[in-house]
Amino acid sequence: MMNPHSQDVRTVLKALKSSKRGLSSVEVEKRFGEYGPNELEEFGRPTVLAIFFRQFKSLMVYILLMAALISASVGEVADAVMILVIVLFNAFFGAWQEYRAEKAIEALKGMAAPHATVIRDGKEQVIPARGLVPGDVIILSVGERVPADCRTLEEINLYADESALTGESLPKSKSVEPSAEGAAIHEQLCMAFMNTLVVRGRGKAIVTSTGMSTEIGKVARLVQAVEDEETPMQIRLREISKKLGFIIVVIIAALFALELVSSPSVLAAPDFWQTPEFISLFLVAVSLAVSAIPEGLPAVVTITLALGVQRMAKRNAVVRKLSSVETLGSTTVICSDKTGTLTENRMTVIKLFLDGRELPSSGGTSLMYEAFVSCNDAVLSEAGVIGDPTEGALLMAAKKAGIFPHYERVDEVPFDSKRKMMSVLVRTPEGLRVFTKGAPEVVLERCSRVLEDGVVKRLTKAGKDALLEKNSGFASQALRVLAVAYKDAGGHALKEDDLVLVGLVGMRDPARLEVREAIQKCFEAGIDVKVVTGDNPLTARAVAEEVGLFSEGDELLVGSDVDAMNDQQLRHALRSVRIFARVSPEHKHRIVNALKAMGNVVAVTGDGVNDAPALRAADIGVSMGVVGTDVAREASDMVLRDDNFATIVSAVEEGRKIFDNVLNFIKYLLSSNFDEIIVVGFAAIAGLPLPFLPLQILWVNLVTDGFPALALGVDSAGSEVMKRKPRPVSKGVLSEVMPTLLPASLIASAVTLLAFWYGLGFAVDFSSFSPDVVTRARTLAFSATILFEMFFVFNCRSAGNSLLRGGLTSNKYLLGAVVLSLVLQAAVIYVPVLQSLFGTSALGLVDLAVLFALSSAGLLPFLGHAWRK
Repeated sequence: MMNPHSQDVRTVLKALKSSKRGLSSVEVEKRFGEYGPNELEEFGRPTVLAIFFRQFKSLMVYILLMAALISASVGEVADAVMILVIVLFNAFFGAWQEYRAEKAIEALKGMAAPHATVIRDGKEQVIPARGLVPGDVIILSVGERVPADCRTLEEINLYADESALTGESLPKSKSVEPSAEGAAIHEQLCMAFMNTLVVRGRGKAIVTSTGMSTEIGKVARLVQAVEDEETPMQIRLREISKKLGFIIVVIIAALFALELVSSPSVLAAPDFWQTPEFISLFLVAVSLAVSAIPEGLPAVVTITLALGVQRMAKRNAVVRKLSSVETLGSTTVICSDKTGTLTENRMTVIKLFLDGRELPSSGGTSLMYEAFVSCNDAVLSEAGVIGDPTEGALLMAAKKAGIFPHYERVDEVPFDSKRKMMSVLVRTPEGLRVFTKGAPEVVLERCSRVLEDGVVKRLTKAGKDALLEKNSGFASQALRVLAVAYKDAGGHALKEDDLVLVGLVGMRDPARLEVREAIQKCFEAGIDVKVVTGDNPLTARAVAEEVGLFSEGDELLVGSDVDAMNDQQLRHALRSVRIFARVSPEHKHRIVNALKAMGNVVAVTGDGVNDAPALRAADIGVSMGVVGTDVAREASDMVLRDDNFATIVSAVEEGRKIFDNVLNFIKYLLSSNFDEIIVVGFAAIAGLPLPFLPLQILWVNLVTDGFPALALGVDSAGSEVMKRKPRPVSKGVLSEVMPTLLPASLIASAVTLLAFWYGLGFAVDFSSFSPDVVTRARTLAFSATILFEMFFVFNCRSAGNSLLRGGLTSNKYLLGAVVLSLVLQAAVIYVPVLQSLFGTSALGLVDLAVLFALSSAGLLPFLGHAWRK
């Protein structure tokens, strides 16, 4: 079609074969097949093949390939082949891990995808923005991102921030009138562009371009660079891996030198570096380095975090950043809004106050219901209310009363959490009229008259005081109260003064049944809960009492109290005060900063444009998925799909469980990586034969560090996580695992050495052993190392999943991983071909009984949680 910005509305509608009633469902399906999803393509994402080949860009792989080459050059072809097989297996396993993490992160992005309000088949509905097609008619509202390039059809004070596209700092006023042919983007005032932000007013527009055909899509190929943000834990673990790697290489180099010194016959041989004995010692050193360096930790952390966040999404908490999971588990204070979070967000008009008396919701005047419908941005659809629940309740009351006029809106001043009111200028049969609704104390300040029994009278101070007293009475009954006013406009200007009060509206939004239990769970977990709301203090108090947050004698503060306090006084008040009412976004921001200054980890909820500063300032910003704006969602770390306080608590609980799982498998991996070094070092000092062959060491690393470690990462964790105080953010990962790391490594080494010594017949003279004896002893040591780890992995689970509580089957993935590892180890011991490759021999029943008895030391109570009740 021709440039839509230079065509009038009728021409654009005709060109796109659409109308103001929108497209039909059948036509949408057809166009979606033609144009595809409305989303920007991501460039730079690696293919599966690229991920696989990336596994070979590792120092450890280079060392192994060098070891394989050396083995082949001295005739040890079987060893060389097996090393290559292990390298390939590790590459496949690493690629699978990385690919799984990529897919999990992609899935998370999909969960947080934007939505759009669209008119189809003549009805408004909310859909994922990716489903938009050219010709769709969409609604543009304050605080929302424009979901596609579109041509305005209607607008009232519509302004858009286009700085992300044009670089201009000031919002652009939008118009329905066409722009000049060839106008630059910033001059196309009748167009709204994808990813720009509506900052004022409202409008209706028709989609002209989607996805990569939009203006932002045209430049996406030039500017897009995919960056995967690492979490603080991943960064710390990567640094830990590097430092441990350096230390391990130094230790193994010293160990290699010690082995050579302990074998003077090796050094005495001509061209000793080519002898089988030297090559064997060298390969053992290489294998120990590969086995001990925990270079795979960050990858396993990514998978664990991503899969854990997917579980959180199933509980209606969509985490936008993996790094937030670490912080969630350390939350000490939750600052929650009231409406829709502690309550059901199911507003119903309960009673009215007009003409000096209380009336039921059906007892209002025609003027009252006209105000309900006209001063309202919500829409009633077959699926329910689209928009704010409070406005939906007003529409339902008007509908039940049978008074539902459709007046043309000429102008408006939208609701703002600072102003606490909304006004519109509409064209009625009697002429232009202003309708206003908002907080009673605010609206009453703008009123000079009152409507009583159809007569407009002067509103006296005594009259205002009586109305404010009635407002307090309604609020004390846990009703949300709005005042409704009007005036006949003499001109075309919308002025919010000299208004005529029509009456008060009392609405009830019942507290969610699950919130009281969730708050109690917070207290048990050492988490404080505060209500920070813009609502009336009496309403806030009534709801807080209902959910167990307020008792007789407790203190409540309002926004003006916060204004009167300096920072030190506010911090002092925050130690005891839990309820803050009639607060503005600025107050909320200040409260969050004060709590953080006190050393708290703060989670705060918000849904409006003005909540963005507080959401960004909080450690965990939580936005509303149902009534929240795009601005709030983008400023937040987590989005609640159901706007429910209990979901926040569930997310904190899941965050703690995820972190516990991460610590558990770090404890397991690090504890598993040092025992072979201790065993080989002790053997060298004691003059024992080598307890392991190179391939055996690599096999131990493959079997123990693979699937069992991953299975720990998806453990369900224990129910006790919400019975303890929050974990300090400053507490390091190593400080958590060190109490287990050293004793576990020493005991595992002792078990392996005892098994090796048992295989040598408990000999005290180590000068000579037959090859068969050494092979059997190595098989015992090799198997003891693996079997110990298979016991120890159950000791690395959380206390709530101990053997006495959860048994063996509470984590079927872990049980399956252990069984698989044991089956593979049995194959290495008993299959003749593998026996010759790995240098093993078959073990008898007595040997297996000895191995089982020794390796069960992995379940010793002080090593973990295995036997805790």
